[in-house]
Amino acid sequence: MSRPRAWIAAAIVAALAVVGVLVGLSVSGGSSSSTGGDVTAAAHKATALFAGVPQRNATLGRPSAPVTLTEYADLQCPACREAALQRLPHLLQRWVRPGTVRLIIRPLVFIGPDSELGAVATVAAGGQDKAWTLADTLYRVQGEENSGWLDHTVVSRAARALGLDSAAFAHASASRAAESAVRANQSAFMAIGANATPTFVARGPGGLKGVEGVPTNAGLDDLVQRALGPT
Repeated sequence: MSRPRAWIAAAIVAALAVVGVLVGLSVSGGSSSSTGGDVTAAAHKATALFAGVPQRNATLGRPSAPVTLTEYADLQCPACREAALQRLPHLLQRWVRPGTVRLIIRPLVFIGPDSELGAVATVAAGGQDKAWTLADTLYRVQGEENSGWLDHTVVSRAARALGLDSAAFAHASASRAAESAVRANQSAFMAIGANATPTFVARGPGGLKGVEGVPTNAGLDDLVQRALGPT
């Protein structure tokens, strides 16, 4: 994966995602890994992680939170998995549960063709308010990029383990609306000039801020604080 790059956008367009112009850089570390595992166990861990946090469609956290933090991610991306397992718990504890930040997930097709199923499934799970939970479940059983691990079987098992309505999930996954949402995410990702997954975009009273790659917990705190602006 490429090294993280922080940026500030000059303008935004409100739709499914934040759109801006990339103007500044900073660097932090990241790494990659892959694994496999039991889908049911992964679903239980994901469910426990988000317990008590409001989810609606692609959004996680209090709707009126002053800062919105959008993550552009690929379910096959090892760095996205790292962010989910090592950074998301910190964000939840420090910023989301207290009501300062709401998170939005924008799944992409970035790594390769297998990524499309994961992106569409995440959007479809959002229809039952479990986009983040499904994504987290799949990260926990992530395999090698484009190895075929992200298939209909693993997605269906994850959906069942999370208690999703199977018929509604299948219908949503096959819908043009889900495909259109993924395309919109792709367009927004390209418009901000991002070149790596994950990319985080924070918007708040302090303006629009962002970072590519996997920042440290301190880096995420700084991103949120800059989006909050002067206190």
